[in-house]
Amino acid sequence: SMSMIAGFGNVGYLASYVALALPLTLVFRSRWMLGIAVLIGAVIAVSAARYVQVAAVAGMLTYGWLRLARHYRASRWFMPLSWGIALMSLAIFLPIGWRWLHVDERYLIWRQVFLDWKRSAWIGDGLGSFFQRFYVHWSAMKEQLIAVGVGVLPTTSWSWAHNDGLQLLYELGLLGFIPLTLWLVSLLRHAIGKCLRASPPQDVLASGWLASLVILLILSVTYMPWHLAPTILSGLLILAMC
Repeated sequence: SMSMIAGFGNVGYLASYVALALPLTLVFRSRWMLGIAVLIGAVIAVSAARYVQVAAVAGMLTYGWLRLARHYRASRWFMPLSWGIALMSLAIFLPIGWRWLHVDERYLIWRQVFLDWKRSAWIGDGLGSFFQRFYVHWSAMKEQLIAVGVGVLPTTSWSWAHNDGLQLLYELGLLGFIPLTLWLVSLLRHAIGKCLRASPPQDVLASGWLASLVILLILSVTYMPWHLAPTILSGLLILAMC
């Protein structure tokens, strides 16, 4: 069936898979692996999946920053410069992302999910409620979206929100979302500290895994299909290694 081959037949899925592996090609310090990195970059570039392209660039920049931070983080200029570049990048690219979103069918879905979440903000609608509302009862939902009169109307039903954070908020409410967010923040702090304190060659490996985690997080709020086995396995491996 199509659902069985979608993991590799869908360009977005394939680009997501190879993007997660991109930073790990650098940890080997091999010309062969560098060639594979170039090949992966070419696949992502021609995929037309903008969310994957942004995630891949962010992951590679994270890897580069971690390598520089090991040597220059004690310098007075390094952290202010890093924060300045990060804030400037957000100021430039967030408006671009917002414009992209308004011409994408995600906008209507995410808007409706947010509106529905506010009805039961603390406890959510329960696990699996998104699937029921936006897939099983898609006909009724489609009529509701048509009535909004703005945005690009999705052509098919949605079984997941293409935004794991928003879907978790909708299904688990704030009581479920806040602990998971705090756990993720703790994981990131631990992973960054691990990269900066590790001795060679473990520092290179830790930087590669953390860069993959950054890619995973960006994909998780733009597309990541967690119902696919390759995504689940690679995601759990990345989380475990960080």
